[in-house]
Amino acid sequence: MITFIFQDLYQRKKEFWAVSSIFIFAIFMLSLGESSDKVNMSQLLVLCFLLSALNLNNLFLSDFEDGTLEWLLSQQISLEYYMMAKCISYWLRTSFPLIVMTSFLIWIENWPLLNGIAFIIGLGIATLNLVFLGSTLIAQGKITDKVSLPLLILPFSIPSFLLTLSTTSATFDIMQILWFVLVLFGLFCITFGAALIATPFLLRQLF
Repeated sequence: MITFIFQDLYQRKKEFWAVSSIFIFAIFMLSLGESSDKVNMSQLLVLCFLLSALNLNNLFLSDFEDGTLEWLLSQQISLEYYMMAKCISYWLRTSFPLIVMTSFLIWIENWPLLNGIAFIIGLGIATLNLVFLGSTLIAQGKITDKVSLPLLILPFSIPSFLLTLSTTSATFDIMQILWFVLVLFGLFCITFGAALIATPFLLRQLF
């Protein structure tokens, strides 16, 4: 699975540069629109969610069109491993660079350390949750359908979004961070478990 992840990352490295460039440009525009020097972290969170879902429509598209998916089925290769590898690869090339750049912004703006840690952890888990949820929504319809996934996914991501957003307005201590991570991780486990069962099952129905 690790080999497949690295291969997928290399083949789709353009997405990494595209998402990073859009993010940097958007942050620049947001900073121009603010009356203070601080970047609005709630706007930043929405931006990260939208960019993470921006190209999710194409998660399985190239493999569907070139016959890779059908070949995997004919070779009886586990679609569960395939689905996990595709989701992790997508997250690494789209969401992970956003998390790294957001960490740098938080450091520049002198955020409270614990709040910054909670925000970054929340952003990481929430975007990973969003990718696995998106994989199921794609497989549920036709892979080739151009559905506006950000509009479909964001309502289901409201709990993790609100939890992460809470780090911008409240002062966190160690115990609050532990509870915060535990709740977010619980939400992710539910989504991951459902995607691990539903997505491979739905992909098999395509052939």
